[in-house]
Amino acid sequence: GGGDGEVVLTGIDGRTAGEARMVGLFTSKAYMQQASDIPMLRRKLHDILIAEDLIEGSHDHKAMIELFETFSKHDLFASSTEELLGVLGGLLKLQERDHVKLFIRPDTLHRSVSILVALPRDRFNADLRRELQDMFLEEFGGTSIDYHLALGDADPAQIHFTVWVPEVTDYDFQRLESRVVSMTRSWEERLLGTLISRIDKPTARELARKWAGRFPDYYSASTPIEIAATDMIKVDALARSGAGMSVGLQNEADGGKGERLTRIALYRAGGKRPLSELLPALEDLGLTVVEEIPSRISGPGDYFIHDFGVLRPDGSQIDVEASSQRIVDTLEAAWGRGAESDDLNRLVVSTSLEPRDVEILRAYRTYWRRVAPIFTLAYVNDTLSAHPRLSELLVDLFTERFDPDRDGSRYGEVRDAVLAGLDSIPSIEEDRILRAFLELIEATVRTNFYQEDRPALAFKLVSKAVPDAPLPHPLYEIFVLGPTVE
Repeated sequence: GGGDGEVVLTGIDGRTAGEARMVGLFTSKAYMQQASDIPMLRRKLHDILIAEDLIEGSHDHKAMIELFETFSKHDLFASSTEELLGVLGGLLKLQERDHVKLFIRPDTLHRSVSILVALPRDRFNADLRRELQDMFLEEFGGTSIDYHLALGDADPAQIHFTVWVPEVTDYDFQRLESRVVSMTRSWEERLLGTLISRIDKPTARELARKWAGRFPDYYSASTPIEIAATDMIKVDALARSGAGMSVGLQNEADGGKGERLTRIALYRAGGKRPLSELLPALEDLGLTVVEEIPSRISGPGDYFIHDFGVLRPDGSQIDVEASSQRIVDTLEAAWGRGAESDDLNRLVVSTSLEPRDVEILRAYRTYWRRVAPIFTLAYVNDTLSAHPRLSELLVDLFTERFDPDRDGSRYGEVRDAVLAGLDSIPSIEEDRILRAFLELIEATVRTNFYQEDRPALAFKLVSKAVPDAPLPHPLYEIFVLGPTVE
């Protein structure tokens, strides 16, 4: 640390007539010596005690002296008595309050900014100090930063920062103080605040009271607060429902720390499941699984969270607003009810198709490969996934043809769109596959797809209209696909 002073000489007319600067370094003895033993600082302390009208020997009198003694020597020398009075008076008021306060004083020579963060002792930690340093360096465009920590016997703790800058620029004090207050809030406080922003206050307080202490320490230290709030809401809903599992999906916010992932969480009662049972369904959606963070929630119920960080094949996050519920439904069916899952589920992410819509394409694919096993399963799936718009149109055509809630008036329009899409495909093999799906839909005369609670999916087809079907052709055939039908 160093000390420097400036004496400005002014004439009678108020204009600057001269300037003298004293530059040097304080010795270690100066820093070790009590501030009240240094004549210049003792006079400042005396003036502050008189201005505050503090009775000698009173609690506030003793507290003010302790605050003065623990204050940064650099700031004691550099600040005027009026400036110190404002800061120390503010610190004195904080002693009986669980508040955070920010004080900022630009250097008169505009070479540095002196910053004081006062906060309850139990909120201070080294990580917070480093985060504040980085934030102040960024906000003031500093070249370097020094800090001094003062931890007295009572609140508040004081972190003094000196940001060295090429030039002091304008700053928004209210915005900076709001950032500091937010950064110094405990995990439980930030969690409660986020919960209150989503649900009513009494329910939020009850959720935080019931669940916050049951999550492991590493979870609260590493999990973004928005993710944690969602996890808590989902786990509580799972506990109240009595169900065995549920799935949640949300995107990480932009924290400026590496790639942003989409978080897909399996909330489960009864402990964890082997990853080998869970990963295939995620990969069938065409997702890259970057990481898995398991968290066991202590207490009754043995609740467990499998938290997966995933990305789309192009490295982007999932469009949660557009496809969240479809993905949740697909995974809950695969993980919870043992529904069939294969990489045709990529269409759930890349199109507007619902999981039950993909079931239509899966059923036609399965039937056609049994009567005409020309192309591999993987190639057929890849072709449908490579042409998402055509896949949507094929399902739309099926819906126009068989949905009892539609009058079929758009059938011709949709069919023309399918044919136009087929004409634009350069690959003969892909054209043949997709055209076969068109022909299979038109060969179908009846289906039970729209019946509620059906145990299996069935199509009645005109056999001679089925593409590549071997001879001899029966008049009709009925294809049934379901978990109990082989």
